[in-house]
Order: sequence, then C-alpha cells, then structure tokens
Amino acid sequence: MTNQDEINRWTKLAETITDGNWLDSDLICPKCQSPMIVFSYTRNVPPRYGLFIRCMSCKALRHFSLGNKPPNFRDDLVLPEYQKLENEAIRFASE
Repeated sequence: MTNQDEINRWTKLAETITDGNWLDSDLICPKCQSPMIVFSYTRNVPPRYGLFIRCMSCKALRHFSLGNKPPNFRDDLVLPEYQKLENEAIRFASE
C-alpha cells in the first residue's frame, strides 16, 4: 500500500466516524488492518473540534482537525486523555 493509499484510508475512517454509521461499520486500522480501533472527539477553539483515532494493535495514532461540530459528536465520546492532548497542542500553538 502506498502512503497516499493509507492516508486515504485514514480519511475514509474519519469520515465514517464523524458522518457515517460507525456503530454498524467495521472500524479497521488502515495501517495494520486490526479491528482494535479507539477514537475520541475533542473540543478545540470554537467552532473547531478534533478527532483522534488510535489502533490499539499497532499503536498508530492520527488526529483530524474538524471545522465544525461533527454530526456524530457526543460528549460521552470525548475521552479525557485525548482532550488533554488537544489542550496541550492548543496551548503550545498559542505560545
């Protein structure tokens, strides 16, 4: 798989999580093909949101910056460890 193919698969996975029916989808790691995917939304500087996707098998981690509140956003899908990463990135960028 080329690097662009993998990027496209990460993007498609993010679109499924943010806009699609992720509950009825197979969330598969674009890098290692494992089904051990964890994701978290984060709150960014309004109106922005973030999305972290991590493969628990190969440890691949991707972050997506979202321009608006995603249709599938829910507060219970904001995991504290990923919100902390988002907050640190925001603080670092503003220094």
